[in-house]
Amino acid sequence: MIFFLIFIFLLVIVLQQVTGRRTLERLEESHRTSVNMAEPGQQFDIIISLTNRSRLFLPYIRFRERMNEGFVSHAADAATKQDGRGDSFVTGTTWLRPHEQLEKHIPVSVNRRGRYLLRELTVYGGDFLGLSEQSRSYKRLCEVVVYPEKASMDKLDAVFGGFLGEISVSRFIFEDPVLTLGYREYTGREPMKLISWSQSARYNSLMVKKFDYTLEPSVSVLLNIETSQKDREDAIESCYRLGRTVCEKLEDQGIKYDFSMNAFMIGAMTLNCYVSEGMGKRHYSRILESLGRASYDTSCPCHELIRRAAASRGSNHGVIFITPGGDAALERDAKAMVEGFGGTIMILRGREWMGK
Repeated sequence: MIFFLIFIFLLVIVLQQVTGRRTLERLEESHRTSVNMAEPGQQFDIIISLTNRSRLFLPYIRFRERMNEGFVSHAADAATKQDGRGDSFVTGTTWLRPHEQLEKHIPVSVNRRGRYLLRELTVYGGDFLGLSEQSRSYKRLCEVVVYPEKASMDKLDAVFGGFLGEISVSRFIFEDPVLTLGYREYTGREPMKLISWSQSARYNSLMVKKFDYTLEPSVSVLLNIETSQKDREDAIESCYRLGRTVCEKLEDQGIKYDFSMNAFMIGAMTLNCYVSEGMGKRHYSRILESLGRASYDTSCPCHELIRRAAASRGSNHGVIFITPGGDAALERDAKAMVEGFGGTIMILRGREWMGK
C-alpha cells in the first residue's frame, strides 16, 4: 500500500509538471459562424473548435468568447457574463482526450443590418491539479453580414406593374438594334433606316433588319445615398430595405437586372458596388451581401452613378432609381439623364418608406 501511494504521488507530480508546461502547446483553437449572411433577428451559432493535437490527455481547458456590440447571446444565463467595460462574453470549460476535437455552439442573433466581426477568443489551459493557468488569444477575424429587412410590398406592387408595362410598350415604339433577330427582304413598306446595307450587298438585294420584340425587358436598379437631409441615416436605411425588396420582386418575376449603388461597402474587396446583369440565387445573394456591407459614406457622386448606368445600357431600358428623397434637383437631373439616353425611369424615395 505504501509503495502504491508513493507511485500515485509520483504520477501526480509528473502529470502536474507535464500538463502545467505544455497544455496550450498541444491545443489548437478557432472560431467561426455557422452562416456567412443572416436576416436581422435570425438565430445562428458561433462555433468554437478545440482540438488536442497530442497523444496526452488535456485535463482542463477553459474558453472565453467576447461578444462584440450587436450580438445577442441566446446561451444559458450561467454561461453569459459581462466584464467591467460592459461587454458580454460567453465562457465554458471542458477536457480533451488524445487527438480529440470538440465544437461548442453558442446560439446568437443580430438585430440590425451591417457587418459584424468575431474578434477575440481566449483559451486557458490548466495543470492537472488546477493550481495554475495559462492563457492565449485567438484573434483571426471572422465576419457575418446581416442584410436589411424587407420593405412593405403593398404600395410597391401598384407602381411596379405600371413601370414594367411601360418598358414593354417602349420596345414596340423604338426599335433597338441590340434586339436584331435577323434579316429579311425589303418589301417597300419598311422605313429606309431599317435597311442593312452590308447585308444588301452580300445578298445583292435590299435586306432589312428583323427585330425580336419578344425578348424579356431588363432593368437597372440604382441605389443612391447622396443626400443633404438631416435624418439621412434613417432615410438611407429605408433605401437599403427598398433595394432588397425591389430586387426580390424582379427575381420573382424572372426579369434580368443589374444593381449598382454609390455607398462605400465595409470590408469589401472593391470600391464601387456593381453586380452585373443576371438573376438567380447567387446573383441575389451578392446584392444582399452588398446591402449588408453598405455604409453611410458615398463612394461616388450620384450623377456619376446614373451616367454610367444610362450610358452603358442605352435606349429601351428601365431604371429603378432609389434615393433618400428631399432633393428635387438631384431627382430632376437623374430623370433627364436617363430619358436623354432613351431609358425609362421610376423613382423610389426612402423618406416615403420610413417605418414601412
